[in-house]
Amino acid sequence: MNTRIIATICFALLFIAAPLRAQPDNYSAPEKEWYTITTKNFFVHYHEGAERTAKVVAKIAEDVYGPITSLYNHEPDTRVSFIIKDISDYANGAAYFYNNKIEIWSSPLDFELRGTHNWLRNVITHEYTHIIQIQAAMKFGRRVPAITFQWFGYEKERRKDVLYGFPNLLVSYPFPGVVVPPWLAEGTAQFQRGLLGYEHWDAHRDMILRSYVLADSMLSWGEMSAFGKSSLGNESVYNAGYNLTRYIAQKYGEDKLPAITRELSRPFIFTVDAAIENVLDISGRELYAAWAAHLKEEYTKRIAPVLARRVEGDLIGEVGFGNFHPEYSPDGKRLAYVSNKTSDYFGQSAIYIRDIMSGEEKMIAPGVQSTLGWAPDGTRIVYSKYNDPSVYGHLYYDLYVYDFTAEKETRLTKGLRAYNPAWSPDGTRIAFAFATDGTVNLGMVAADGSSFRPLTEFTKGEQVFTPKWMPDGSALVFGYSGRTKRQVARISADGTGFDVLIAHLLYDCRDPRPTSDGKALLYASDRHGIFNIYRHELEGNNADAQLTNVVGGAFMPAVDADGHLAYAAYTAGGYKIARLRDAQPLQLQGNDYQPSGMYSSPIASTGEWDWDALNSFDDGQTPEYKTPGYERLFQSMMYFPTLRFDEFNPDNTGLEILKPGVMLYGTDILNRLEFLASVSVNLNLERDLYLNVTYRDRLPLFSSLGLYPDLSLEVYNVTRSTSTEIPFPLDTVGVDVDFNLLAFSARLGHNIANNHMRLEVGFTHNRYTSTLGQFQNPDNDAVVPARDNLYLVGNDLSALSRYREILPTRDREINPIGVRFSLQYNYEFNNYNPDGDYEI
Repeated sequence: MNTRIIATICFALLFIAAPLRAQPDNYSAPEKEWYTITTKNFFVHYHEGAERTAKVVAKIAEDVYGPITSLYNHEPDTRVSFIIKDISDYANGAAYFYNNKIEIWSSPLDFELRGTHNWLRNVITHEYTHIIQIQAAMKFGRRVPAITFQWFGYEKERRKDVLYGFPNLLVSYPFPGVVVPPWLAEGTAQFQRGLLGYEHWDAHRDMILRSYVLADSMLSWGEMSAFGKSSLGNESVYNAGYNLTRYIAQKYGEDKLPAITRELSRPFIFTVDAAIENVLDISGRELYAAWAAHLKEEYTKRIAPVLARRVEGDLIGEVGFGNFHPEYSPDGKRLAYVSNKTSDYFGQSAIYIRDIMSGEEKMIAPGVQSTLGWAPDGTRIVYSKYNDPSVYGHLYYDLYVYDFTAEKETRLTKGLRAYNPAWSPDGTRIAFAFATDGTVNLGMVAADGSSFRPLTEFTKGEQVFTPKWMPDGSALVFGYSGRTKRQVARISADGTGFDVLIAHLLYDCRDPRPTSDGKALLYASDRHGIFNIYRHELEGNNADAQLTNVVGGAFMPAVDADGHLAYAAYTAGGYKIARLRDAQPLQLQGNDYQPSGMYSSPIASTGEWDWDALNSFDDGQTPEYKTPGYERLFQSMMYFPTLRFDEFNPDNTGLEILKPGVMLYGTDILNRLEFLASVSVNLNLERDLYLNVTYRDRLPLFSSLGLYPDLSLEVYNVTRSTSTEIPFPLDTVGVDVDFNLLAFSARLGHNIANNHMRLEVGFTHNRYTSTLGQFQNPDNDAVVPARDNLYLVGNDLSALSRYREILPTRDREINPIGVRFSLQYNYEFNNYNPDGDYEI
């Protein structure tokens, strides 16, 4: 087939498929316009629609710069760049400590394993602490992440013109530039500073650790030093690390945290155990044992009053560590809830319907983590979940309805970013939460998903949570956080009359639920140190009545017309669904969970900082910043030195097998232009050269069509030196021979159909040359000059379609479950021996 025809078909496939699905969510988001705020110590890069978050981030970053850098006596060598994204309904932060770069998703965090904090104050300080603490622990500086030792050996049976034979020995051992274990990295990032109140040891964290300690199932010293666990297991590393760093700071002093960090930067300190022993005069394991014993004693003493008057429901949803959002059907005969069952992660949850009488359960909708809302007639249930990724790979929440009669799921909204829905008592409306630019508001649509309108108009980072309708449909109650603690608020169904009903400066109030008669609210609160369910009368001034008295925690109450209480119960095995029949007010005076001074009192901090001012922030007001368009900003180059012993050439001996090299990596801040290069050379000047350049920005023609493919260019060059013998009538002559392979490839890639499928088209060109060295002809003593022989010109056009959908599991790297296949077409038009110098 004609080469031009093949190329036309490949590019036509790309044009046809690309509008269906583009890049997965990454830094560049080339479909957006990007801008930059520059402050004294930071760059803040953001896209259109995230300006408020960017300005607040710039303010917070400068606020925490001094307190964090002074603790570790380390300042970054360049401005640190923040990348602000609001292109997915996702809350997280990531610190790239080698790159002086931090990525922030602006959606506020609402995580079942953590309490309510000011999202941006918390995440900015957390990620910036990572940058400073880990850079202070680097052995070789941030431009040299590791030095690698390698030894490559090969089978002896191989042709000399085969540049790499079959390997039989592959050794690669990196000497890392950073040896900070996860518990210490995350622990110090959550600790931040002792008097900086953006993160604190809250009731959620205490609940998780308390449950482990009382069940004798704490993470071991080794388990604290590794991720790769389930959602609960990974969070437990954060949690245990935070508590242990607090323990060190409280018992030995805050200054011991940077002292341990500095020890880890020493060249021959490769374990945190050695660093701890050098600073605290006890080994890491001795520290762990003392801390664990302290926890056991503390929690046993503090929980005793609760155990004496324990009031808990019976567990009915016990499988899995993530069971949430119980919801009685209107007739009270069924209970819907969300559970991850046997899956490893919260994100793999589904809706289950449980028959109250028989206990039988049925899964009706996978991929759901939100609250649920029954239609008044009980025939349908509304919920939210991620839609399919947009054409740019971004994920947003939308509303879905499951019809029990048709046994079918229907999507109600598209791109509305709606989650945690509640169906109105008259069945005509659905209320929900939605987030934009770091602020969460209440919205409403008709029951068919049309006629969207906002109910609140918060603009300064406020958050709303889990709305529920009053029984008469006149108002909604919901969780609300204006700054830190969560409160219970109410608003009329027409969006007027916003009012905070239940609030306290010292404790958290969440998950409000009206009783069936509308006279009271049930909610969860940690007012006595443990989350329990309380009843709040809407009329009268009586103190709120406590309905449960649990050892772990009680959340997300639901109650039927007969007063049977269902809730999410936290245990040592995670969240379960519990049911308490005929819940009644308890008389528990004098039986409170006893607070611990070690975890409730502030930890002294050094440095002349106005801690009161830092903790009494008002991020509703920000300085005026200039916001020019983003200009490509490159990070500092990173170098990866390699000392390699390579036995590819059997003629090499001694130091000739030593082949030192270095790999170089660089990219701009948004990862729009990225390159990777490596070079290795031995004493005989045999070389391995590699260069890859990837471009993820707007390409002419493609971007005008709304397409943003990756363009990747690669160059590869390998040379080998050997010798051969040329026979003559009277003698043979040894001649040096050099082999030289030069390869070039270009590849264009784009997602298609969904984020699991990708199409790539490419072209590869190879040139394989042998060079015969100069020698003297023994027959006539004439000097034969060196000569190059180009004996292979290879060309390859390719089209590759790949599909990959692997179930997220802890062991997916060694035991993948799912589907993976590829379909590839290659058209080669090669030219062997183009000059006709060889006979075959």
